Amino acid sequence: MPLLLDFLPAEPPAIVAMVTAEAVSSDDSVAKVLSEELAEYARRLKQCLQWVVESAKAGRLDVAAILFEVYNLEKAKLASSGRKAKVAHDCQRIVVKWKKRAKLPALPAATRAKYLAGLKASEIRLGKVQEISKVDRQAYLAFKQCRTSLQTIRKARLKEYRAEFEAFVRALPQGPGKVTALWAWSALEKVLPAPECSISEDGDILFVWDNGPHHIQFEALASGHYDWFYRNRETGTTAGEEGLSLQVMPAELTALAKDLGQWP
Repeated sequence: MPLLLDFLPAEPPAIVAMVTAEAVSSDDSVAKVLSEELAEYARRLKQCLQWVVESAKAGRLDVAAILFEVYNLEKAKLASSGRKAKVAHDCQRIVVKWKKRAKLPALPAATRAKYLAGLKASEIRLGKVQEISKVDRQAYLAFKQCRTSLQTIRKARLKEYRAEFEAFVRALPQGPGKVTALWAWSALEKVLPAPECSISEDGDILFVWDNGPHHIQFEALASGHYDWFYRNRETGTTAGEEGLSLQVMPAELTALAKDLGQWP
């Protein structure tokens, strides 16, 4: 279940509804209300994301899970900003069109008045769109900065955890499962952080990595064989093999491990 949805401020209707240049109201009387709504949204979003980073530092949030959410929100906001930029471009073209019409020589007074009214309305639309686009861009940058901060926190914690993990594996009882686990870690440690690790009553050793949409499990069985499994939470893609003997690390697993280690 998403962790952030209950905390993030709702986007102003103007941001959600802005799809085309024509869809933007040319009513100048709502301009002040719009500005206030956008300013309040930007303020609350920044405050919320600061709380996320502070809570992550204090250990009150699952950094890996919240990082994935922030990353997806950042991607969505980047796409939204691109759409808003297109609408702003369309509004600019409409303003230019009305300016050209209004400058035509020997126009009847009524026609010139009509063109000037069209110019004023299009300029109001352009101003609103530019303001909305600016706030949308600021929101994207706020999510991006939050993601960067969360990544820094996570990397520092993983670095501290690595020594703890390696000490835990070295202390495991001797046996084929331990040999396989150490072999796997030596093959993957250059592309992956230290995994979560547990050992079953039967002596099977389980490594688990989660990063963004990527999930990898490697299970070193007590017999010395191993299983591995991969799942992508975004695409639903899965992969894996069972009962493998100690040998060269499968190329598919190595490639997937690199994807996980390099995300995002």
